[in-house]
Amino acid sequence: MLKACLVSFDSDLDRANYLSVFSLAENATPFHSLDWNQAISKLIKTKFLYLQLTLDSIVVAILPLHKKNNKLYYSSGIWGCYGGFFFEEKFRDHVVQWLQNKIPFLPYPILLSDYYCDNLYRYKIKNKKYRTWTIDCFENNYDFFYKKTINSKIRNQIRKCEKSGVVIRPANNKDGASVFELYNNFCVEKNIEKIYNVVFFNSLINAQKNEVSCVVAELDGVIIGCAFFLKSKRQTFYWQSYFNRNYSVNNPISGILAHAIEESFSNASCVEFNFGAIPYGLDSLEFFKKNWGAKSRDYDYSLVFI
Repeated sequence: MLKACLVSFDSDLDRANYLSVFSLAENATPFHSLDWNQAISKLIKTKFLYLQLTLDSIVVAILPLHKKNNKLYYSSGIWGCYGGFFFEEKFRDHVVQWLQNKIPFLPYPILLSDYYCDNLYRYKIKNKKYRTWTIDCFENNYDFFYKKTINSKIRNQIRKCEKSGVVIRPANNKDGASVFELYNNFCVEKNIEKIYNVVFFNSLINAQKNEVSCVVAELDGVIIGCAFFLKSKRQTFYWQSYFNRNYSVNNPISGILAHAIEESFSNASCVEFNFGAIPYGLDSLEFFKKNWGAKSRDYDYSLVFI
C-alpha cells in the first residue's frame, strides 16, 4: 500500500530520489525537471511542495505543486505548463489504486495538464482541451525527416546559417549577460514587460544538460541568437528563443532549432520534439510550426481533486 507525504523543496526533498524517478518515468514531462522547478521558484518567489508516494519506504511517484497566487487551488506545472504525477510504469497500478481512494488527500483541487493522457484522475471539476505542435522523433532518422518533411524555405534558412559561418554551441557560464541582452532587446522591440532576469538565465544555463539546455548562435565572437530547451526522458520542449535582428540574414534561430531537433532524433529515448502550444486562430505561428514538420496534438487541462 502506498503512503503519501508532502515535502518542501528547500528542506525535505531528496534530490537523488527525485532525479531517479524523473529519469525513469515514461510520463514525466520537461516541466517536471527539478532544475527548471528550482530556477522558476526563485524567479517568481513561490514555494514548491512535492506530494510523494512511497512503497516500502521507496519513493515511486511524485507530484510537484505550488500555490496558485492566493487562490484556493494548487497548480502542478508553472504558468499553465504540463504537470501531474510522474512514475515508473511498473508502479502504475499502485498509483491508480491510491488515486481512486474515496477521500481526497489534499483539501484544495489541483490545476494540471494530463499531457500523456493517463486518465489517472477521477475527481475532475472541469476539463479543457489544449493543442500543441510536435515532431515525431521515433519513426524516422533525422536525414530522412530533414529532406522529406521540413519545408524547403526552412532548409534554405538552415543552409544560409551554416554557410555564413555561424557557430551553434551549448551556452556556458560566461554567456548569461549576452543571453539576457538578447532577451532585453526582445522585450523593448515587442513593448512587453520583462519577467526574467540575468540570474534566472544563468541558473538555466548552469542546469543539468539532460534537464535544461541553452544553445547559442555565435558569429565572429558575438552571440546573435539563443534558445532554451527543456527535457525529459521522452521529450524535448522548445521553450524560448531570442535573436539580434541585425543578423536576421544569418538565420540564427533556424540553425539552433535544426541542431536541437537533430539532437532529439539522436537520443534513443526521445520520442518527440515539442514546439509548444499556441492559442487557436494564430495562423502565423501555426504555419511556422507546420513548416518545421510539426503536427498538432491535443491534451487535457483539468482541475482535479487528489
